[in-house]
Amino acid sequence: DIQDSLARDILDGLQQEVDTLTDALLEAICVMVVALVLFPVVIIAVYRLTSRIQDFAQTLQERTRDLEIERKRSENLLFELLPITVAKKLLNHEEVPPVSYPAVTVFFSDIVGFTSICSKSTPMQVIDMLNSLYRVFDDIIDMHQLYKVETIGPVVAGVVGHKMPRYCLFGDTVNVASRMESTSLPLHIQISESTRRELEKRGGFLIRVRGKVEIKGKGDMTTYWLDKKIEADDEANDQR
Repeated sequence: DIQDSLARDILDGLQQEVDTLTDALLEAICVMVVALVLFPVVIIAVYRLTSRIQDFAQTLQERTRDLEIERKRSENLLFELLPITVAKKLLNHEEVPPVSYPAVTVFFSDIVGFTSICSKSTPMQVIDMLNSLYRVFDDIIDMHQLYKVETIGPVVAGVVGHKMPRYCLFGDTVNVASRMESTSLPLHIQISESTRRELEKRGGFLIRVRGKVEIKGKGDMTTYWLDKKIEADDEANDQR
């Protein structure tokens, strides 16, 4: 009887261990089945997420490059509209105080008979003419590192306005230069006494006296014609 009781106890213990192992095995099998089912889904989800991240990074890089190109383009446009030193201050959100220049050369030019030309030409012909003319002026400006500016009046230069700032020149020099253009003749360059003195200091220019000219706000002024720049060959021929 004792042996039978021990045998039953041993068998019951073994059965419990078998049941426990069976349950653990079933759980492991279930986990493996679930893992095998979910693994492709997880892989696909991770792949899609990775692709989206890569696409976003690529798009962000392209947008950043486009923004940099637009920023450079805007800066270059601003540098065309304003002197570089002024444009940089504006880009840095700095104030641009007016600057006084003791001596400058200001040049005004006009198209003789422009109104008549416009009345006899189509709008596109006028645009083509102006574009060709401006290109010539721009090439000369770049060659001599000059600055083309719309003006209204010693010269004071500064940025005026807030929403659409413009670089303007003010002063008596601007007024005199404007009068040199308005009282000039077609195909002539009229200059003031101060400009004549500066050119003669440098030499190499053919200048003729025009005589007294009534200048609005200034009275009679002696002005001069700047005929041409004397080349080295011309000087050699004159000496002969």
